[in-house]
Amino acid sequence: MKTFRRPFWQANTSRVLIKVVIIAGIFFVLLMYWATNSLWACLLMLSILCIMCFPVFFTQYFYVTLTDDQLILKNGVYIFWQKVYLYQEIEKVEIKSSSNFFMKVLTKDRKTFVWDYVIDLVDPKDFDELVEMIRAKGIVVETAGFDTVYPNRNQYRIEETCNVLDVDVKKFRQSLWNTSLIRKNLTCTVIITILLAPFVLVITQSVWACLGSIWVFYLLFPIYFTRHFYVILSADKLIIKNGVYSSMQKEYLYGDIARVKIKRGNNIYMQVFTKKDEVKVKRYCIDVVAPKDYRELVEMIKAKGIAVETEGLEAYLS
Repeated sequence: MKTFRRPFWQANTSRVLIKVVIIAGIFFVLLMYWATNSLWACLLMLSILCIMCFPVFFTQYFYVTLTDDQLILKNGVYIFWQKVYLYQEIEKVEIKSSSNFFMKVLTKDRKTFVWDYVIDLVDPKDFDELVEMIRAKGIVVETAGFDTVYPNRNQYRIEETCNVLDVDVKKFRQSLWNTSLIRKNLTCTVIITILLAPFVLVITQSVWACLGSIWVFYLLFPIYFTRHFYVILSADKLIIKNGVYSSMQKEYLYGDIARVKIKRGNNIYMQVFTKKDEVKVKRYCIDVVAPKDYRELVEMIKAKGIAVETEGLEAYLS
C-alpha cells in the first residue's frame, strides 16, 4: 500500500486561501465595528464568513491511497468522505491542473456526472510517482498542465531521493488531524466554550466577558501545539521535531545516547537519556507518531545499538 499525502498546513489551500480569509476577516470585522459600533454585528459577520468559506475549503483536502487492488480517494478533514475504486473497474484517470490539482476517475460503467476531486493533500513532487504506479496497474492516465504549473517537480524529486539515500532518513509522522491531542483537546475546548460562554454572558451581562472567556480557552491551542512531536531517524542522529513549531527540535547523535524510554500515560512520551545526562531529561509527547509505527520505531532504534525501554506499549508492540 502506498499513500500519497502531505501535512495539512503544506496544502495550497492552507497556505493561500485560509490565510487570505483570516486577514480579510480581521479587516472586515474591524471595519464593521467602526461602522456599527456593535460587537454582535462583528460576531455575526465573522460567523457568516467562517460558515461560507471553511466548509468549502475543506472539500479540497483529498489524498490518494493505492492498495494492491484499489485506488482510494479520501478527504483528510471530512474523514468519512472517501471513494474506493477497484482497478479492474477503472477505464482511465484524469489528473489536471487549474487553480489547484484535480483527479477524475472514469469507470467502465461510466455515469453521467463524475466528481472532480481536489487532491490538495498530494505533494506535487509525488505526481510523477503516482502516475507511474497507476499506469503500472494497466490504467490509462491523462495529465494536463503539470509542466506549466510545476516544471521543476522532477528535479526536486530527484534531489529529495538522493538526499534520502545518502542519509538513510526514516520519518515517523502522521497527519496532525489524526493525533489524539487534536481530537481530544479540540473537542473538549469546543464543548466547554459552547457551555461556558453563554453562562458567562447570562451571569455578567457583558459581551466582553463572554468574548474573554472564549479567547482564554482558544489561546490554549498554542500551548497544545508545543506537544506535537514526531521522530526522524537519520544515518547518525535521532531527531525529535515539533510538527507545528518547526523551529522546536532536538538532535541526538547515536553515539551519545545511553538509552531511550518510551512510556504511555495519558499520551505517548519519549525520553532520550544521554551518557552525559541521566537525571533530568525532558519528556517529549510524540503524538504525531502513528501508533501503528511504534513497533518499527523501537526496532530501528534498537538496530542502532541503543537500549529501548517501553512501558504500556504492549498492545502496539505485539
